[in-house]
Amino acid sequence: METADNIVDFPDIQYSKEGREERNGPGRPKVEIDIEQVVKLAKLGATNTEIAEFFNCSESVIRSRYSDVLKQARSHLKMRLRQSMIDSALNKKNVVAQIWLTKNLLKWSEQGPRDELEEENKILPFND
Repeated sequence: METADNIVDFPDIQYSKEGREERNGPGRPKVEIDIEQVVKLAKLGATNTEIAEFFNCSESVIRSRYSDVLKQARSHLKMRLRQSMIDSALNKKNVVAQIWLTKNLLKWSEQGPRDELEEENKILPFND
């Protein structure tokens, strides 16, 4: 779904395709989970609970085994959304996106730019 207009080429997420060793002792049998599917689901914004439901396992299994991969995949999603919004504002001239980005990235309001030192420069109230 990458387009030629993308500013950044996101690298593939690095992970080991080898699974962890099987347990031979007591306990539940190890759930087989395809890490590539985990990455795809996380890139779509799926929560740990949703991914666990997809693989029919507990959320703690997903969290403990794949926390680093999940963070990286979700970071990809956030960066792609930000990139898409900026593209929409700048290249497609989407006024709503321009206003939202101006207020949030540039910290502007309807009154104009907010002074970052505004709070520090306020005159203290005096009690007489």
